[in-house]
Amino acid sequence: MMRIITLTALFVLSRPVQAGNAGFLPDGKGLIHTDEHSLKIYDLTTSHETSLDWPIDRNWSYPSLAVTHSEIIIAGDQDALAWNPEAKTWRPFWHCQEGMRIDDIAYDPKTHRVMICTHS
Repeated sequence: MMRIITLTALFVLSRPVQAGNAGFLPDGKGLIHTDEHSLKIYDLTTSHETSLDWPIDRNWSYPSLAVTHSEIIIAGDQDALAWNPEAKTWRPFWHCQEGMRIDDIAYDPKTHRVMICTHS
């Protein structure tokens, strides 16, 4: 069992989650990657769970996610997609050059910049 500790709450997950696969949304909900083609969004006060599926043609081995002020970004293998909750659509966010792979993604809320770590 993995525990995520914040300054105001303790949220205990019932399944193991890798680093880079959990985050918080601006409305206070938790976001967790749990299976091959979807993210789970948890309301931390009511424990209600919602599923968010990404396009089936993305067979990412170990995707990573980041939450910006307006989008959820999920990245894996050679590309990253962004989900806009208002438009309810996925859009291409970034694609690696040939021979590179994405390891991790992070968002800096102060500068609004996204960092993508890659390797060859």
